[in-house]
Amino acid sequence: MSPTPSHTLATLLLSGLASCGALGAPARGDRDLPAGLLTGYAALAGGSSPSGSALWLTADRGGSLDRPSVVQLGPRRVLFATEHPQSAPSRIVRAAERTAGLLDFDAPAVAFEQAQTWERDGVRAPSAVAHRGRIVMAYESNGALGIATSTDGVTFVRTDMPILRADASHGEDLALGAPSLARAPNGTWWLAYHSGGKLFIAQSSSEFADQSWTRVGSGPLAEGAWVTPTGATTPARESLSEPSLLIERTPSGRTLCVLAATLTSAPTVPVTPTQLAGFAAYDCEGFVRSPLPLYVERGASVGGGAFDRISPRTLLLWVSRPDGSRRGIGALITPGGLRVGPPLG
Repeated sequence: MSPTPSHTLATLLLSGLASCGALGAPARGDRDLPAGLLTGYAALAGGSSPSGSALWLTADRGGSLDRPSVVQLGPRRVLFATEHPQSAPSRIVRAAERTAGLLDFDAPAVAFEQAQTWERDGVRAPSAVAHRGRIVMAYESNGALGIATSTDGVTFVRTDMPILRADASHGEDLALGAPSLARAPNGTWWLAYHSGGKLFIAQSSSEFADQSWTRVGSGPLAEGAWVTPTGATTPARESLSEPSLLIERTPSGRTLCVLAATLTSAPTVPVTPTQLAGFAAYDCEGFVRSPLPLYVERGASVGGGAFDRISPRTLLLWVSRPDGSRRGIGALITPGGLRVGPPLG
C-alpha cells in the first residue's frame, strides 16, 4: 500500500532539506547553472519498505513498480509507472494524489495495457507530459518506442505503429528503452532513450509529438566510460540507461537541458554500485560528456524515472527503489535553479 503522509508537502520539503544540509543554497540565475541542478540529491522520506528504503508507492497486486513519471492534472499530481505483475505482461498504472499538496497517492490502477501487435510483450516505461489539456505519454514495448495521448489520464489513444525502432546505423545496436519526453520553450519535443548502455536523443515538431521524429546527432549523446579494474588487463564499459530529461527556461531566458540517468559500473569491477549520474547543457547543445554524480545508494539498485518541479527552487526526481525482493517508487530531492515564467507544457 502507498504511505499516507500526515504533513503538507511544504513541511515535507522543509524537513527533507533540513535533514541534508549539504544540499547548499539554490542556484541564482545562470551563474550557478547547470551545476546547480546536478548536485545534492537526497532521498525524500516517505514510507518504509522491507529493505529500509523510502517509498511512496508499491504494487498492491504483488510484482513490482518502476520507471515513474508524474504530471500535474488540475490541483493534483498523477503518477504513472510500470507494473510488472508476477504472471502477466508488464503494463502502465496510474495513481492520483488523494489531496492536493500531499504526496499521498491512491493505490495504483491499470491505465494502459498492450493492444497493438507490436506491443506483444507488454507496455512499460511511461513518460508523461501535460500539454494544452492533454497528456502526451511516450512508452516502450518490444524494443521500440510509442506515443499515446489522453484527455483525462485514464483513457489513452495510441498510434498504430511505434515512433522509433532501433537503427544500427545510428549506433542503436540493441532494443530502445526507457523514453523520457520533454517539451522545450520553442515548442520542440525532445525524447531521450537508451540502447545498449548508451543514451540517445530525438526531436519532433509535431504539436502532440505523435509523428515525425528525427534523431539528433550522428550517434549516441553519451555513453559510459571504459574502466579497467586494479589488477585487470581488459577494460569494460560502464552502462548508461533509464534517462530522465528536464528542459526549462533560466531567469536570463536561456534554455537549460538536464539529463539524469542510471549509471551501472562495468561488470568486471568488484564493487558495482548503481548510481544516478547527470548531464547538462545550455540551449540543449554540448552536453557534458563526463557524467556528474547525482546520487549513490550502495547495496541497492536505484533506477531513474522523471523530474518533477515542485517550486521554482525545488526539484524532485522520482526513481525506482528496492522493496524487499520487489521494487517500488521513491523520490529524491534537491534545490534547483530558478525558473521564470509558468511551467513549460
